[in-house]
Amino acid sequence: MDKSELNEIELHEIEDLIEHISKSFEIQFHPDELYEVSTFGELSDRIINKIDFIKELNKAIKSTNKERKSKRRIRAYSNLNQKR
Repeated sequence: MDKSELNEIELHEIEDLIEHISKSFEIQFHPDELYEVSTFGELSDRIINKIDFIKELNKAIKSTNKERKSKRRIRAYSNLNQKR
């Protein structure tokens, strides 16, 4: 983890960096999420953790959607067979 203090960098530069990262990775930070961050390493860790969290969330959503589609196909097939 990088120990470079963020207070050595202009606030607007940090805000610009966070805005760029948010747009690039399609993530949003609540102001409280970054409130106690004081080093570049901590900021990097929070960003990476957020990206990983979103990736896992998207995987779970896709998995759930696949399960729903499978269940609908099974029901549709069952209904079709019952009509025959």
